[in-house]
Amino acid sequence: MAEQYLIDLSKLGASDFKTLYGQASYWIGFRRNPSDSALRGQEEALLLKLLASASPVLSTELFESIYPDNSFPGLDETTAPRAALRDKCLAVAFPKAAE
Repeated sequence: MAEQYLIDLSKLGASDFKTLYGQASYWIGFRRNPSDSALRGQEEALLLKLLASASPVLSTELFESIYPDNSFPGLDETTAPRAALRDKCLAVAFPKAAE
């Protein structure tokens, strides 16, 4: 539903993306059940799709909201998945932001 609202209606803004990215980063470690793992995959796919559909100007704003998030407050089992999600998002946002 969020995907349809944000992409189809062209309502994606940096604050909306930052909220979704923050929530996905927070919950990324919850993968105990198969359904949790499936939801994390869907969240990641949504973030990447939103980044891919953003204009170059918006991509710059989104890049700036993702890039500073390089410090992880504690080393635990969620540190590596959060870093991987950040790297994937940056890989999509950076080329468009550099245009």
